[in-house]
Amino acid sequence: MYNKIISMLVPFYNLGLVLAINIMMFGITLGIIGIMGKYIGKVFDKNNERFFGLK
Repeated sequence: MYNKIISMLVPFYNLGLVLAINIMMFGITLGIIGIMGKYIGKVFDKNNERFFGLK
């Protein structure tokens, strides 16, 4: 009985793991883009130009 339940849940567990890793990678990518955006914003601020409203 328990073995059937476990074997049914394993694919969902693997799917959850893959989704979690994808979300984490997406978050890291967004973080890197944000940091780059801030840096680009500072460079453009030196020229007294607003670039996509980033500061």
